[in-house]
Amino acid sequence: MPLILGDMHSDDADYLETCRRKRNVVEYDRVGCASNADADELIRFGEQLQTTVSRWLATTHPELL
Repeated sequence: MPLILGDMHSDDADYLETCRRKRNVVEYDRVGCASNADADELIRFGEQLQTTVSRWLATTHPELL
């Protein structure tokens, strides 16, 4: 993500990596590790990321939209 959208998205990439690791734990090791609040937060993040990527595409590669 930082390679494409810029270094300002390094924290976003780290956040997604943390979510991926948590999902892996929930899926294979423990139940109840992720809360509804965690899911809601990730959904909001995904919606914001979709907006960011859409804007980036419109500016950088409009032919892909």
